Amino acid sequence: MFGATYIVALILHQVIAALSAGSTARSFKALSPGMLPPLGIIFGLFVAFTAAQVWSDNDRANAAVNREASALRSVVVLASSFPGQPEARLRALVRSYIEETTSQEWPLMAESAATLTIIPPPLHQALRTTLALAPGNPGQEIAQREMTRALEDAFEARRQRVLVSSAQVNPTKWACLILQAFCALLAIAVVHSDNRMGIGDRSWKFCDRRGGIRSANSRPRPALHGRDRSITATVAAGHAGSQCGRRWMIQAGVPRRANSVAL
Repeated sequence: MFGATYIVALILHQVIAALSAGSTARSFKALSPGMLPPLGIIFGLFVAFTAAQVWSDNDRANAAVNREASALRSVVVLASSFPGQPEARLRALVRSYIEETTSQEWPLMAESAATLTIIPPPLHQALRTTLALAPGNPGQEIAQREMTRALEDAFEARRQRVLVSSAQVNPTKWACLILQAFCALLAIAVVHSDNRMGIGDRSWKFCDRRGGIRSANSRPRPALHGRDRSITATVAAGHAGSQCGRRWMIQAGVPRRANSVAL
């Protein structure tokens, strides 16, 4: 978008310079330089409103991912209250859910293609297994109740992060922002039409600011990272052109075995 911004500024510069050499030069003087500060302020407000939505989505994404990671960790810890086959089963289901999410669902989230219509089978099986447990003492009863609550939190956190992954900046906001930037460039060109150096210098400076805003909204690609005692996966979701990028990280403490994830 840097190139497009500079091309538009260059075209405006050439057009206004050509017009200012003719009879329209006197009419350009009717536009007061006092118009430039209000135009800049309005442009800044549009940028602030757009950035506020992006920051809000980022906060929601971080909160949802942290909540999901904590819920999965709680299930793994509480599963030790049912030693033997139930514990192994629950740990295997959580591991399967994490692997499926990081390898399939998060890449879809990066493309805003994730859906809530399909319930992750491992997480659903984990909930059914938890409800089917037969507690033998009060401690196991408490553990079963807490695991059920943690799995419900994981479902809700997943729903939140999928919804955030499809969030985008309203096209109307982008249209207003682009129109306001164009008007500001045009006003700068007209006000400084009799000063070739002034019009060029101010137009390029404005383009630098607008291009910086565009580059801040570029979208990185998702990446996965592992650590010795935890599963760490990063998904940076965003939207090219009319959408803004968001970066998400989930950490569920699950031991690794060899070079693959294992519980």
